Amino acid sequence: MSEILRDSDVVFGLGLASAQDVTATVKLNNNVILEVVGDTFDLPSTLLSDNGVLTIEWSFTFDGISTLKRTEVHEVVTPYVTLTELRDYDPAIEVLSDDKILELESRARGEIYRATGQHFWSNTDSITVYGQNDWTLNVPQRILSLDDIHYLNGATQDLQDLGVFLKDEYTLGYAPQAYNLLDTSITYGGVIYAPPSNYDPFFRQDTAFVVTGTFGWDTVPNDIVLATKMLVKDYVTDTTTDTYRQKNVKRLQTGTWSVEFGSNDSGYNTGNSEVDKILDQYRLPGMAVI
Repeated sequence: MSEILRDSDVVFGLGLASAQDVTATVKLNNNVILEVVGDTFDLPSTLLSDNGVLTIEWSFTFDGISTLKRTEVHEVVTPYVTLTELRDYDPAIEVLSDDKILELESRARGEIYRATGQHFWSNTDSITVYGQNDWTLNVPQRILSLDDIHYLNGATQDLQDLGVFLKDEYTLGYAPQAYNLLDTSITYGGVIYAPPSNYDPFFRQDTAFVVTGTFGWDTVPNDIVLATKMLVKDYVTDTTTDTYRQKNVKRLQTGTWSVEFGSNDSGYNTGNSEVDKILDQYRLPGMAVI
């Protein structure tokens, strides 16, 4: 999956000179943003105002065969650090081409995602989360704003009307006192059911909820910017005087060459212990590193 920078103008083409009756449907996060007739088109930056998955579904006739399909998928991303910021950070980076710096920034961003389980940008999305028989619901992405929550199967009523609320950045809660003040009947397939008792956990075991909202981060945290710069510098050169400390080497012994490494509480090793310490505080709750 190739990367496309958010808020950029991009040109796409089918790449088959003899193709006829070419059309394309462009989707961002499964929402149609553009319908196209022709084998090439410009996608303006105004349509790439969100991060996520960009899908182009081509339909065309080729070599006498009609209604052929081709799908291409790209990831719309926001770099954590600009080209200028990276060039200013270290002379070894300054001399690199734009394409090479973007490649290294992408590599660092991927490393940070594997260490933390999250991207440090914002996007609107709908995600499915399963209850754990509790009064709270843990959401696997950081919530900036909650637009809607409803059951995956059956009722489409916004459960915020029944007392579901945003408890913290990763958790939804339920307020029984709000529930008692409202009309709480819920309809499934045309049948009206009573809502769960206040004595039963609202987010029942294995019940699927669809959470819609804006997730992630409005701005990249400063220490994530720093971690990105440090990783890019590591990719370019590994000859600094801090090399051994950054690689978490605690003790070296010449002669028989005994090497002792320090502990790593984060559970994930980027190759730079200073970066690991930064990223450890951003690991998603309950994330297991394998």
